Amino acid sequence: MSPTIKPPTRPAPQRAVLLGDINIDISMPVAAYPPPGSDAQAPDASWQLGGTASNTACVLAHLGLPTAILSAVGTDPWAEYALRVLAQAGVDTQLVVRKAHASTGLIFIAVTPDAERTMFCARGANAQLLPADISTAALNQCNLVYLSGHPFLTEPGRSAAWRLVELARTNNCALCLDAGLAAAQLCPQAVLRLLPDLALCSIGMREAHALLKLEQPDAVADALLARGVRCAAVKLGAAGCLLADANQRVRVAGFAVAELDSTGAGDAFCAGLLFAHVCGLNLRAAGMLANALGALAISTAGAGAQLPGPAAVLKLLHAHAAALDAADLQAVLHALSQPAQPL
Repeated sequence: MSPTIKPPTRPAPQRAVLLGDINIDISMPVAAYPPPGSDAQAPDASWQLGGTASNTACVLAHLGLPTAILSAVGTDPWAEYALRVLAQAGVDTQLVVRKAHASTGLIFIAVTPDAERTMFCARGANAQLLPADISTAALNQCNLVYLSGHPFLTEPGRSAAWRLVELARTNNCALCLDAGLAAAQLCPQAVLRLLPDLALCSIGMREAHALLKLEQPDAVADALLARGVRCAAVKLGAAGCLLADANQRVRVAGFAVAELDSTGAGDAFCAGLLFAHVCGLNLRAAGMLANALGALAISTAGAGAQLPGPAAVLKLLHAHAAALDAADLQAVLHALSQPAQPL
């Protein structure tokens, strides 16, 4: 029997502001990634909205959390498409700025049959976001600020990211980071500097090795907590995740799904954690929701507005209800039953 969803009781959220890239993803499925100097034949190609912040924002908006994105795009047709899709997904784009002499971010993605994706990124206008592009009003009625690692890669984006961090401190907003492999590898000191300010840090094991030189999930969680992170979320792929704070540590199993395309899976996982944080879910319930969203993303072609929403999560959780903790499942279902609130 499917669990019953209780009437909503949690207060309406304010909103989340997300800083990161807006891209156009051009995806091609290939039988195998080609060696240098050769090529790979793709049966088809598709293009759609992508980018870490865009992906996470779309999932949060689908879940009913008022969400605004802070980024930069060009003045090209790609920008018009990206902003239109974000708006249709329910994301507030008023904080997005236009850069007249830059193209909108573009990513080429080769997807192999094991669902692994290899990306070639041209960040374009994303890399030109200025501190002056972030107004003091950006965080009005905001209680959560998310940053992806990409803005820290180069200037002036790095300075823009630090301006947002300062505004978040001033406005008592919860700061959350999805570290990302590029930032962990190319600008680790910036990520390490940010850790003491974080209410939540989401990190995969490859990023953890690059950033902290650690190989074990528990050691990664210990290191993040020791550096001041209030909640550490270690992504373990198909095995699920490890979540830890000062009082508790839990491993939450993942969901077995047919793997199609891993693009955006980490972003969807992070959206689940952010939504759980706003809803006040405990760690095990938060991991359950995040794992469900990540698994559904892997079973979906593409990212952006294609990523899952509450209906898909409810279907997956109901299908696995017998194997899930009843109280945590009820808490997740309760959170997902809340109606969307306008910005």
